[in-house]
Amino acid sequence: MSHLHKLSITILVLAIPVVGFVPQADAAPGDQRPVIIGAGVDAPDVNMSDIEDAIVAGAPRDEKSGWFVTAVGAVASYGGAPHLGDLFHLDLVEPIVAMAATPSGDGYWLAASDGGVFTFGDAGFFGSAGDIALVSPVVDMATTSSGHGYWLVAADGGVFAFGDATFQGSMGAIRLDQPIAAIARPTADRGYWLVGEDGGVFTFGDATFLGSTGGQPTTSAVVDIVPTGEDGYWLVTEAGVISSFGDAPTVPPAETTGTVVAATRRGSGLWLTQHPTLDVVAVWRSGGFTSASLADVLTAVEAAGAAAVVTHTGTIRVLSVTRDDHTIDAATPGWQIPFTSRAVDPLDAAVFVGGDVAGALERDEVVLGRTTALMRGARPGDIVTFLGVDDSVQRREIGAVVADGRIGAEILFSISDAVDFGFNRASSVWVTGIDDVATFDSALEAIVANHSRVNFVRSWDPVEPDPDSVLSTLRLKRLIGEFEYRYASGDNIDIEPAWIAANIGSETFPILGNIRCNRIVFDDLTAALSEIELEGLAHLIDVADTRRHGGCWSARRIRGTSGDAISRHAWGLALDINPRSNPWGAPPTMDLRIVAIFRRHGFAWGGTWTRPDGMHFEWTGS
Repeated sequence: MSHLHKLSITILVLAIPVVGFVPQADAAPGDQRPVIIGAGVDAPDVNMSDIEDAIVAGAPRDEKSGWFVTAVGAVASYGGAPHLGDLFHLDLVEPIVAMAATPSGDGYWLAASDGGVFTFGDAGFFGSAGDIALVSPVVDMATTSSGHGYWLVAADGGVFAFGDATFQGSMGAIRLDQPIAAIARPTADRGYWLVGEDGGVFTFGDATFLGSTGGQPTTSAVVDIVPTGEDGYWLVTEAGVISSFGDAPTVPPAETTGTVVAATRRGSGLWLTQHPTLDVVAVWRSGGFTSASLADVLTAVEAAGAAAVVTHTGTIRVLSVTRDDHTIDAATPGWQIPFTSRAVDPLDAAVFVGGDVAGALERDEVVLGRTTALMRGARPGDIVTFLGVDDSVQRREIGAVVADGRIGAEILFSISDAVDFGFNRASSVWVTGIDDVATFDSALEAIVANHSRVNFVRSWDPVEPDPDSVLSTLRLKRLIGEFEYRYASGDNIDIEPAWIAANIGSETFPILGNIRCNRIVFDDLTAALSEIELEGLAHLIDVADTRRHGGCWSARRIRGTSGDAISRHAWGLALDINPRSNPWGAPPTMDLRIVAIFRRHGFAWGGTWTRPDGMHFEWTGS
């Protein structure tokens, strides 16, 4: 992964929420973003504006100063702490994942995911795991009270002790529900705690079990465990939620503006280190870019002196997830599970997805979003088997499981790997580090004018509710359950009969009569059509055209596009009305009174989309 430090800005950090690029209402391009935030206590004023790779750890020196480090080993100091050196000039084999300060505050250690340890200032070198063939990557380190030793912990729970740190046991031989995220020691050096991403706590030596969140559902991974001494600790999630156990006082959630990566005790509260959200412009084309439109976007990016990555999207058909040749999750033989998928170039994407994700992609591993991994029971090291676009059977190791927003899909591939099995559909470009925002905006406006179905959104645009935004596939799966499917003729698909029986039903609706839909939409669709009838607007719906050429449930992929995405009609959540007078891609003629009524009852309208679909009303449950 030698290229990850070869970017133009000295301090690098990633990680934006890329799903939909939800704008930040109070963030303008170039705004300062806090890196150290307080939970229950004040934090020092540490802000960044130009950030291009993942901040992965922090190490306070005292009550006012300290350091933080990025995945490529770039160290930044704040509050007067001396800069004692970093690894930015080196070609790292694997990213930095942890940082710890010496007891004197005059040195620090950095640890890489391959177990390498790097020392600065008065930090002593007592050994590393860099020459050990690790089963799982190192994820954290903890130091002894003397500063003459340290422990490294790997994602599988393996613990490595060096110097005067004593080995008290590990989870390396035990199958975990979720990877280990962090290690911490009590005041004494005769034990340690390990915490998993699901909040499960494991004790060794004299460390006492005081509670966990391991049995509670979570949408945000635990990233750190912070002791208050022998008899208390906090668990901290990437969203800044803090759970107290033992004598640890209750601490309010932090007001995060990014993703929390580490935490340190400060009296009765904590300092949280986060990597702030980037300024991002997302440019996309409905149905995928043409070569000409993509070339124009990339020319504008180059002229703006910006960093960008082309993202390729589509749907793959997953067969199974296995671990040590044992099936963890699988489709019924002959059937597949649809996964929303994205492919990127690791070098270009490192600024957006982070060094850990880019490293996994470089190894031709895949990365799963956390919600998808939880649904499957999957973890790093498992094998995903799927059908490529070319129908070949493919197998890939899961290299990382990360927050859903970091990859913007259920599964992420390297584009060079994905092309090998036919996955190559450029659909969006993510752009950051823009030197001249106004000039870049003008270039994008010209591209939108010259190329059909191209649009863009900026992360700093004011947040305005969109009545026609739809549910993501992942949210749909969580809401009504996913189905297994297989290709049939043309764009048609077969869906497993059990899912159809459980979800799809016939109902006699006002105006339209008997049609088949997902049962979850029955009440809202009845209410919308009843209101249309009550308002005397029923004559605006061509019932014969709607029943013959439109309708609701239809087991098929989205017609007329590449990428193999499953139509919302296959879920029974969309209704097409008056299709002959409102064909896909043409200016809609739907009466806006009809549109307003459907919106009031939880349906988005396709008439405002980049590629208009004036016949289409899609249930969102809102």
